[in-house]
Amino acid sequence: NPAIVTIPNDDQVEFGDGEYVTFKGVEGMTEINDKAPVKVLETNMYNFKIDLDTSGFGKYEQKNLSSYGTVIEAKIPKTLEFKPLSANIANPDFSRDPTGNCGVTDFDKFGRSELMHLAFLALDEYRQQKGDLPAVQDAAAAAELVKLANELKAKHGMEV
Repeated sequence: NPAIVTIPNDDQVEFGDGEYVTFKGVEGMTEINDKAPVKVLETNMYNFKIDLDTSGFGKYEQKNLSSYGTVIEAKIPKTLEFKPLSANIANPDFSRDPTGNCGVTDFDKFGRSELMHLAFLALDEYRQQKGDLPAVQDAAAAAELVKLANELKAKHGMEV
């Protein structure tokens, strides 16, 4: 039985689905005040559903015409897990791209993310070996960079 919270005075909901909120200063339905954070299940422009059954709570009453109670966004800690950097360098997972496009930003250029990854690996390897980045329009440095890219491609089994 999710509860529906309505925002007064044509103010709009500022919370997103999956976020957490707490309440304070709600009159009548005082059981909702100062509870543990509650998950927002669904938001609309002027109301939102929370994952809390309030059917056993007291009836909401607005005793003070200038006060409705306050809803506060609660920041909940989240544990994130990552592969070690060495594993990601050797075998990057572009499917975890936050855009959901598997690292593809231009759908005419599939494989570009992998190619860019290889190019930057080669550039970093060049810098480590030579102590500096290749000079602009230096054909020998460009050839060395291509050679390093091919070696890294073979070493990591990349298909680019």
